[in-house]
Amino acid sequence: MAATAVGALAANPHGDAVGGLSVSDIATIWQLPKGTVYWLASKHSWRRYRASGRAYYHAEDVMDTITATD
Repeated sequence: MAATAVGALAANPHGDAVGGLSVSDIATIWQLPKGTVYWLASKHSWRRYRASGRAYYHAEDVMDTITATD
């Protein structure tokens, strides 16, 4: 289920042309506190970029970490 949700969000997370996952997306999909998402991103050096004033993480980096921790 989470992988399907990630695919949909990564393709178009908020109705625009940006691909990637926001902290809110990740926290919601995996039911994690946002602080934990920031910690994982830092610890595992997730690639990130900004678009429209928001930070997005590469879905591949997120999935590699989340599936390794499950």
